[in-house]
Order: sequence, then structure tokens, then C-alpha cells
Amino acid sequence: MKGITPIIAIVLLLMITISMAGFAFIWFQRIGTTALNETQAGVVAQQQAAGKLIAIDNVDVSGGKITIRNIGSYTIQSTELSVYKDGSSVTCTWDKTSVPPGGIITCTATISGCTTIKVTAPGNQDQVAC
Repeated sequence: MKGITPIIAIVLLLMITISMAGFAFIWFQRIGTTALNETQAGVVAQQQAAGKLIAIDNVDVSGGKITIRNIGSYTIQSTELSVYKDGSSVTCTWDKTSVPPGGIITCTATISGCTTIKVTAPGNQDQVAC
């Protein structure tokens, strides 16, 4: 009986070591997968934001209309656009809810008596003198 006890102890220690190694492997694998997915989602979001570019085509002060062109490669929602008159935010009535690449969208707002109009999008901003 004295010779079997050390063998049983070694077998139990080996089983514990192997199970802990397996647990650690699975845990690190899940952490790596989670980090990869979150990084990928962040890169895609940044790429889309960088591809949402605008340019102000026309400002009609008397009619209160600002025409904006999407010069990027992604569709821009009207909620992603902000319009400023002389540094103050302007509430726009948009003629569309989104603008595809190459398309235009028009903001109707009170812009009389302005010196500058600035429009911001996720990827850039554009500013023109009134």
C-alpha cells in the first residue's frame, strides 16, 4: 500500500495541472476573440465616419436654403449633420432623411443676417461666407 500512494498523488497532480492548463487556454482564447471583435467594430465605425464627407454647394440667404453635397463614400443621415450660423446652432428642416454618395440635401432655416455658415458631418466640416 505504501508504494501506491505516491503514484495516486502524482496522477492527481497531473490531472489538476492538465485541467488548469485547459481552462487557461479556453479563457485566453475567449479574451482574444472578444478583443478582436471589438477592435474590428471600432475600425469599421472609424472608416465609415471618415467616409462621410460633405461640401456646401450653395447658400441662399434670402430663401433660407443651404444645399449640401455628400462627397464621401457612405450614406449620411440628416441627423448626422449640424448647421451653424455665425457659430450658433441652427435648426434645419431637411428635404430628405438621408443623402447617398454624390447626392444633395437641402436645409431650410432662418439664416438672414449671417456672415458665415458652417456644416459639420462625421468625416469633416465645410464653411462658407454668406
